[in-house]
Amino acid sequence: PPSVLPPQVVEVPLGPLGPVLPGYYRPSMMARWNTVAPSWQQMRFRPAVAPGHPPFYLQNGKPYYYLPVRELDYLSNIVPQ
Repeated sequence: PPSVLPPQVVEVPLGPLGPVLPGYYRPSMMARWNTVAPSWQQMRFRPAVAPGHPPFYLQNGKPYYYLPVRELDYLSNIVPQ
């Protein structure tokens, strides 16, 4: 007769409250507002600029070259100093 392999035993890691089950990350509905900033001059939202070398747009990561000319578009409260 053909030999039958025993079924595989999967060990589930245990956490402090029981087994750790696979899950997923559900993003917040408000997360879309993290990449825009208010423009008080034009009363609308504009892409947010994060500090860096050079500063960059949070939406797409492209560099922001206008810092010497348009300092109001620069957000210093995104990344802690």
